[in-house]
Amino acid sequence: MKYLSINLCATPYRPAPFGMLFAGLGMLALAWALMAEARVSALEIQIEQQQRARRTQQRRQDTSIRKPAAPGKEGIVIAAQGHALMPSLLWLERTWNKNVIYERIEVDNTSRTQRIEIVAHDSETLYGLMDSLLKLPQISQVTLLRQQSANDAVQPTLQLQWRAGGR
Repeated sequence: MKYLSINLCATPYRPAPFGMLFAGLGMLALAWALMAEARVSALEIQIEQQQRARRTQQRRQDTSIRKPAAPGKEGIVIAAQGHALMPSLLWLERTWNKNVIYERIEVDNTSRTQRIEIVAHDSETLYGLMDSLLKLPQISQVTLLRQQSANDAVQPTLQLQWRAGGR
């Protein structure tokens, strides 16, 4: 039978310095890889959320598109309501100056008219606004419906008639 000898006075085992260095580098590489994986998964989640939001927005736009108008008087009204008001409002933006205040704007797409209540600094400013509106090719007629003068200001009501092809 062999006996097991245990030497309690022997010098303890000391690992090699290169082994410690490689173990430390391995841990750093592992930490770097885990952080990169976390960043990639966060980006994938963000991309998925953006795609989901884009799909819901597209779905909302698809449902908000109006059906073509039916023939008849109701169809004409529905088609007129489907037109954008931006071109008619852009006319006012182009002809605006600092001496004119737009108080009320009414747009009627079916009769292609626009009624505007304004406050002008003086009558020359009012007539200049009317001239600049008439110079626009989309507008066929500008009518002065009502005019009041109060406190050094002119308060007229204008009616614009635009051409069918001007929209």
